[in-house]
Amino acid sequence: MFSLVDIWKENFRTYYNYKTGERTSLFVRNSLILLFSFVAAFFLTTNTQDLIEQIITVQAVLCGFSFNILFFLLSNDTRITTTERSLETEIRIKKIKKLSEEIFYNVSYYSMISVLSLIFLILVYLNKIKPDEILEFSPVSWTIKKFDFTSPDVFIKIFIEITAYTLRAITIGLLIESFVTFLRVTHRMFFLFREKISSKSIES
Repeated sequence: MFSLVDIWKENFRTYYNYKTGERTSLFVRNSLILLFSFVAAFFLTTNTQDLIEQIITVQAVLCGFSFNILFFLLSNDTRITTTERSLETEIRIKKIKKLSEEIFYNVSYYSMISVLSLIFLILVYLNKIKPDEILEFSPVSWTIKKFDFTSPDVFIKIFIEITAYTLRAITIGLLIESFVTFLRVTHRMFFLFREKISSKSIES
């Protein structure tokens, strides 16, 4: 049974040059996403509730669409029937089959990231990300209410500000990752379709 870690591993194994098989480094890509997420979270204002609602709607629709693609890939027959197969055709068929399996992992990864981003978006929306308000289910707030423990307001506000900033950064990072993955899945599915058409042309 696949775990979330397995999906993550299988997805990042698909980053390679299709023609040469050489692995593609993701250091620059991931560093840029991380950097942009924390910078954008710093400049993000508190008056973004309407925008968050729209993003949640769009993300939920795309997430549902990705599940439909998963079912399509599971039910799609990737076999190519031929009467006579040359060595070139055999190699192309194997590559197409492998590409179909990889796209399944890519879509699974996108679905996982989309669900996570929706969870974090809802958390951001519910908390409203206001530094001057104690988050209702934050550890500090729960401890103060549970044990009647009083802390200086400045420490509480600092903790809330850090928590809110980190939550915003993670949410933005997940949204960027899901958007990039969605574009990559779209490109790879188009490439798969083109490879299948090319194979049929060779056979005929």
